[in-house]
Amino acid sequence: MNVLKAAFVASIAIFVWGFVFWWSPLPYRTLKQIDTSNEDVMSYLRTQFSNTGVYMIPYPGDDLSNLGKLRETGTAMTVYVLSDDDSLPVWGSLLAGFARIFAATSLAGWALLRALPALRNTFSARALFILLIAAALVVYKDLADPIWWYFPWSWNLVKAFYDVVAWLLASLILAALIRQPA
Repeated sequence: MNVLKAAFVASIAIFVWGFVFWWSPLPYRTLKQIDTSNEDVMSYLRTQFSNTGVYMIPYPGDDLSNLGKLRETGTAMTVYVLSDDDSLPVWGSLLAGFARIFAATSLAGWALLRALPALRNTFSARALFILLIAAALVVYKDLADPIWWYFPWSWNLVKAFYDVVAWLLASLILAALIRQPA
């Protein structure tokens, strides 16, 4: 089967998995909430974080003694702010997300196609090839934030679980649909 067709099918599987996973309560059990009904707090936050962007406390360029003080007091955070003017409509986000998934599965499919002669052309070898590449990327991407940016491990482990399952689905589909030409 054509790599792009196989990537399209794998992208649909990942997209559906994303809806099932991210619309369930499971990933959000790791997050903490603030009281958004307190207008004083919300007003203060709007004034401090008034523009779209990523705000880091402590800021990476802060004085080292200040970094130590902030970490000791537990004042380390990353805040993502997206104003209404800068956000994509829901359908735009969905299309952009699908395009990203399709680009990734296409690249994985082409890598598989190039590696086919060395993979004995068995389903398990093809699936394992994609899954091992994906697992390496999950470890590299999802486990970096808790190490370098002090994000909570629980949130990143949930993201890693999602990514491993997504790429397990993709590897099974790509392995089934991309074979050595006869």
